[in-house]
Amino acid sequence: MLKEIKTSFSTLRQTSDRIIKVVSEMSGVEKHEISISSSINIDLGIDGDDWTDLQETLENKEGISLEGLRFYDYFWDEGQIAGSSNFIIPTIMFIWYLISFKWLNNKFVNYYERPGQSTDVLTIGDIITSKYEGRFVKRSERKFVLQ
Repeated sequence: MLKEIKTSFSTLRQTSDRIIKVVSEMSGVEKHEISISSSINIDLGIDGDDWTDLQETLENKEGISLEGLRFYDYFWDEGQIAGSSNFIIPTIMFIWYLISFKWLNNKFVNYYERPGQSTDVLTIGDIITSKYEGRFVKRSERKFVLQ
């Protein structure tokens, strides 16, 4: 059974709007394009140092503690992103596709995926839930009860 978080609709809405506003300002994505199911690390493209900046801003503006969040479950650090394999592997695979005329059959769909790419997503809903819990908690682990 999921642990319940009791709050009013208006309080939850105001909290959500404030968090979405901060994320919008930091990511450059318009507020109306962000929802509680938007993935910070995939949909919004926040990764590495950008995440660290966002986390600090959320802590300063909203008092959100994300204690317990394991960075490498969701993000790449800047050194991992800038590695030479990110250039070499796609180049070799692209040449291989050109030689074998694969583009006629699959039009380069998913021709390259980062090795060890995380499948975990960190959503706006996870951040909102963490605000109420005082530490990092996935949204799927809690149930909001509106009073």
